[in-house]
Amino acid sequence: MSVVVRSESGEPIRSAAVRIAPLDTAARAWRELAESGAGRYESGSVAPGRYLLEVRALGYEGIRREVDVAAEREPVHVVLEVRPVPVTDLVAAVSDRGGGAVPGHATSRIPLDGGPRSLADRLAEEPGVQVPTSAGGRQVGSVRGSRPEGFLVLLDGLPVNDPLSGSADLSRIPVATLSDAVLVRGASPRFGPGALAGVLLLRSGNPKGTTAAAGAEIGAFGARAADAFLSVGGMAGTLAVGFRAQASDNDFEYLNRTLPEHPIEVRENADERGLHAWLSAAPAALPLFAQVRYDDVERGAPGRIGTHAFDEARYADRSLQARLGYGSPAGRISATLAWRDLLYRDPRRDLESRQELGTVRLDGSTWVPALALELSGYLSREAIAGEETAADAARWSGGVWLGRTFDTGRISIRPGISADASTDGSALNPEIALAAQLGPSWSLWGRAGRAYRLPSFADLYAPSAIGIRANPDLNPERVVIDAEVGVRWGPGRPVGARQAAAGTGDDTTRGGADLQAAAFFRETRDPIVWVASAVALWSPQNLDRLTAAGLEVRGDVPLYGRGPRVGGSLTLQKSRLGFGSNRNPMPYQPELAGDAYVGSLIARFWLRGAVRFVGTRTTTLAGVRRLPAYAAVRLDASRSFRIGGVALEAAVAIDNLLDVRYEETELFPEPGRRVLFRVEARR
Repeated sequence: MSVVVRSESGEPIRSAAVRIAPLDTAARAWRELAESGAGRYESGSVAPGRYLLEVRALGYEGIRREVDVAAEREPVHVVLEVRPVPVTDLVAAVSDRGGGAVPGHATSRIPLDGGPRSLADRLAEEPGVQVPTSAGGRQVGSVRGSRPEGFLVLLDGLPVNDPLSGSADLSRIPVATLSDAVLVRGASPRFGPGALAGVLLLRSGNPKGTTAAAGAEIGAFGARAADAFLSVGGMAGTLAVGFRAQASDNDFEYLNRTLPEHPIEVRENADERGLHAWLSAAPAALPLFAQVRYDDVERGAPGRIGTHAFDEARYADRSLQARLGYGSPAGRISATLAWRDLLYRDPRRDLESRQELGTVRLDGSTWVPALALELSGYLSREAIAGEETAADAARWSGGVWLGRTFDTGRISIRPGISADASTDGSALNPEIALAAQLGPSWSLWGRAGRAYRLPSFADLYAPSAIGIRANPDLNPERVVIDAEVGVRWGPGRPVGARQAAAGTGDDTTRGGADLQAAAFFRETRDPIVWVASAVALWSPQNLDRLTAAGLEVRGDVPLYGRGPRVGGSLTLQKSRLGFGSNRNPMPYQPELAGDAYVGSLIARFWLRGAVRFVGTRTTTLAGVRRLPAYAAVRLDASRSFRIGGVALEAAVAIDNLLDVRYEETELFPEPGRRVLFRVEARR
């Protein structure tokens, strides 16, 4: 038997641990494969049949999967995902601007399994994260009391954040199109401008040997979707292609509380549709990788409760990005071309607004192990064009990050500095992080740094209209201090409740308890906020400062052995925005939020119940209106089984089980209880 092991960039992986065991024996007898060449592992004579293959390598995500060994001895191709080794037991994050671990940040790997849940649903369970649904079904997140513009979302290294508003709509990135998601809380200058309070790192589906998967969904309010993924590995390299098509009607009844006696009305023009496709390739002969991704989302944009003036308004967001890169042990470099088309149309007002954004970006990084030195940089040009948009609406920007790790065994110190410059501003932002191993299970981390964000294109170049005027004299937002300190107890790397309950963790190291707590403080100078003047003219202004402080606690604990797991998170925070002593609560930021869950595998059914609590929130900067607190219950269930060589899974998710009619955004009602079914086949 022969196994070829490569990285996602196509490089052969040496010194991996590769072993097989027959599936048809009661006692598992593992057999080691010897390395016979660069990335190739051989065994002696192996009888044809079904085997369990396990591959592990330092710095990569290990895998276990079934393989069919045939008599003709065709090699089995395996592609491992990069998983950098953390300096301590802390979970580490990696950005395209650098290849090393990032100590000092509270970091979470967002599970992408667990039934038909959206990316926003999964992030909402993380401490310090709020993802309310706003007008037209957009799901815009914020972290640690920040404004949405301070939460940077990177998809394959390119910002998802709307170039006009500066915020990122998570609803336009389906979970089924992703292979990995990592949340880094706290400001981080190493990711470039925009990461004022946190960064979400997303990766599209990548080649994973020879695999295939297909799924379909149907649910309440006319929800339906279909997706497929195919990865092929061979001597020539690896290729992956996938797509997802989805739609929903979203017509639902609600109480119109703006009218006497609160009559029941039907919410209309809240439908949405989306088409997503991507392709990734890595040739075997060269350490190259290529990727193309297309996303197309269109939805209705209904107005607030009590008005039908926007019943025909539509919003469309289309994007295409292509990436080509080179990766080797010495470093990594990539070039990205991207195009994005944003369209808003309102036939009743005879209004149509369209903007096109073009982006060219170069990224590079290298890691020098002998010096524990990380160096990375980027250069990009963004240009936006549209009706009544200024002809010079373009931005050049670039930056470098330099970091050095000093490791003394139990203590690791990581100073770094980022130098960024653009046609709209520049900054020099230092950061220092510390991680300490206090014992076999206890670890401590701390960090302090600075960051900045450039004004969005709408802030600078929005076409003048009735009641709206851009401000070309804005200063960049600057985080003058962002600090956190945290402690963790956990004997092993934690996993989601589903994997642990199903026994898919690494025996004693992955399924143990995990408890974490972190305190943070952030002060931002010159935050950019759209405010109204005395004559009701809305324009962006630099306010004095935004301060946020809080405490985050999370835990995941097995009740016994591999039985049920319980866990949850709790966030206490205060976020204040304004001038001088005039500070008001940040709109839509609760001072108390949390969730609790229990998950277990019962009679081969995976069951998970969760309740999420969100405290009261103000709705305007003046803080005179406040939405009441609410709690919502969610239930997930799934069953996996196998027919021949095909693995099948059926799952159901019931969101807002108790049908609580709350509002996440003022005067934009929620549809109540939502049920969604999904079936998936994998080979």
